[in-house]
Amino acid sequence: MVEEISHYCGSQVFLSFLERKKLWLTSLSQSNDSLEGAWVIKHWLSRFTPRTESERDLRKGYSVLLDEVKRSYVALGTCFSEEPDLLSQWRGYAENGAGFSLTFDLKKITGTSNHFGCKPSHITCANCLR
Repeated sequence: MVEEISHYCGSQVFLSFLERKKLWLTSLSQSNDSLEGAWVIKHWLSRFTPRTESERDLRKGYSVLLDEVKRSYVALGTCFSEEPDLLSQWRGYAENGAGFSLTFDLKKITGTSNHFGCKPSHITCANCLR
């Protein structure tokens, strides 16, 4: 298990962090990663394998319900990487390599998020693409 996690960002987010010592939660639907937010539904539904016609209908109903929830509510989050120097993260989240990578102690981030009633989730690209 890693001890540190990194948050890739552009110069404005970095400056805001320095000034306020806070990371902001962002609407996952506004992310520059088209899979963010959408993977939640796919991941959750993948855990439910229908065995009967009734279960297949139930799964379809869950899918429709989750799509409606996604349209009606805003999911907020901030993302981290276990890799402090990963080219795809620099390109996608840090102004094409001109931004910053903020590195945090994983135990402290987890402790802080638990204090506020949030539970960090470990998500890998493999989970997102299934």
